[in-house]
Amino acid sequence: MTSEVAVITTISIGVLNLLALGFVAWQVCLTRKSVLLAQKGLTETQQTKEIQNLPQVNCLLNVKVSLEGWMADLQLIIDHKEKIRDLIKANEGIEMKTSHWFGEAKGLVDKWLYDHLPKWLQIILVTAAQYYYQGMCLAQDICSPDKIQSSRLFLFDDMLDSALTGFNAIKSMLAYINDTLPKWYLESPASLQDEDFMK
Repeated sequence: MTSEVAVITTISIGVLNLLALGFVAWQVCLTRKSVLLAQKGLTETQQTKEIQNLPQVNCLLNVKVSLEGWMADLQLIIDHKEKIRDLIKANEGIEMKTSHWFGEAKGLVDKWLYDHLPKWLQIILVTAAQYYYQGMCLAQDICSPDKIQSSRLFLFDDMLDSALTGFNAIKSMLAYINDTLPKWYLESPASLQDEDFMK
């Protein structure tokens, strides 16, 4: 009789263990589903927030145009470094045909554009302007034949280093913009303003 009780007790404990294991498995399954639902909700919330923070296409295009123009000016210095050095050695004046440099920092960033950008694009635009300014600010001294030749050569080496640094930094910023924004947004046509679609 004692052995029958032991067998029944063992079977009962085994059944209870199986039920407990089934309950735990069911809880794990529910937990996994709730985690997946929460993750989906977070992703949707994040995407909604990102879309709300997208700048207007024309503002974004203006930022890209500014960055690409600054890169092109810095590229000119990098590409023509030997010619510029030769002109300095010949103690001749140099005319840098840059599209965006007018001798000072003021005016590099359009205030209206800056005010209408989300914070992250404001930071990118002003940081790129800083790199561009650093690469171009010595241009006036380097171009002037009135300055001492040796100091012009020394300044040009500094300018070239800054131009290389600025070019690479701005290139990274453009890549960041392209990676951050959805392709459909970057490539959306910008021929009309938002108001043009309103009745």
